[in-house]
Amino acid sequence: GDVYKRQVIKTRPGYASSLAYDIDNRNFDEILGTIAGDDTIMLVIREGCTRAGVKNALSLIIPNIQ
Repeated sequence: GDVYKRQVIKTRPGYASSLAYDIDNRNFDEILGTIAGDDTIMLVIREGCTRAGVKNALSLIIPNIQ
């Protein structure tokens, strides 16, 4: 089957779910979906997308992303 890259974002406690909701609703080409806990988000990245591309997309929601 297909293999997808994953990335993890750490947030303040209680922020992950609402941030993941915002990411999912933007329908970024680079991000297939998210899974959120209390303070952690797992991103499933579309095959062929670069870290820079994902970071640029996320910067629309998280301006100070590193």
